[in-house]
Amino acid sequence: MAIKYSEKLSEKVPASLKEFTSDKPLTGYDMKKLNEQADLKLTESGNAFGINTSAWYGTLKKGELKPNISLLLRMYAAFFEHIPRIHPPSLKELIELIKAVDPDFKVAKIGVYLGYDVSSFYRVTDTTAWDKAAQPTRVLAWLISTLLKENPNNWEYIKAVFDIEAVSRGHSSLEDIVNQGGWRQPGEVPTPENPKQSVKPKTKTLAKKAPAQGVVKKVLKKRTL
Repeated sequence: MAIKYSEKLSEKVPASLKEFTSDKPLTGYDMKKLNEQADLKLTESGNAFGINTSAWYGTLKKGELKPNISLLLRMYAAFFEHIPRIHPPSLKELIELIKAVDPDFKVAKIGVYLGYDVSSFYRVTDTTAWDKAAQPTRVLAWLISTLLKENPNNWEYIKAVFDIEAVSRGHSSLEDIVNQGGWRQPGEVPTPENPKQSVKPKTKTLAKKAPAQGVVKKVLKKRTL
């Protein structure tokens, strides 16, 4: 039986996902395929299908999918632009938003505000690295920027959240964590980024002296008996 509008629907779907407009049952493999095609982060995949991380991995292993998941897959294949995504700001944009409400904000603090140690935050300060930063970090940046755009007065609530988290980890305030240089426990020694491997001292090996000529002959003679 011909399905009305199926040809028009197929025109909206990328060539690599054309099977999503066919009448074949979709499986966990197809879910993974859409995830890769749309370049979805794990958090975004969970949001798109309304499932948690463990359920997500469980679904990937399944054969035929539940109707609601399968329907979402087919619709997302045709309407990529409506897949729920999180678009965090660039670090420059985030810093500008914060400084707009807190002119005395020190740029060096931004790493701590995103859960990093000051010494390790350099790893995400360029654009390419920031795009590959841990998803919780990107979501946190997105949420802070969203709250500040919504209402600049939210900055006071944001700072209160950070102070509460700092106290929960044994510090007096976020400022204490900034001064310490990271989120480790008070008094905890930071782990070096690239700890040097311990080099064992070289031991001199004494060259063995060759046996005397007479001894060699004696050994050879005994072996021939």
